[in-house]
Amino acid sequence: MTAAYISGMKSDANDAVDKAAILARSRARKARMTTHISHSFKEADDWDLEYWQSVGPEERLSALVTLRSDLGKVEAARGAKHEFGS
Repeated sequence: MTAAYISGMKSDANDAVDKAAILARSRARKARMTTHISHSFKEADDWDLEYWQSVGPEERLSALVTLRSDLGKVEAARGAKHEFGS
């Protein structure tokens, strides 16, 4: 076998592992999600306020940090010339 063929086989094996890991993370994330269907903006706002008031400060801070990090990644991917939040 050539090195390229062997390398390709390793890549396929790694892809299978990566896909399994992605699927496992996706299932774990879905288990943590809270969703709601609203029929108006007011209903959505009311539900959102009630939800965030029902979780602890650690979870609210964690969500804020995650959103800030994700937005920073988006800005970086867009080739932003300035740091997020400045």
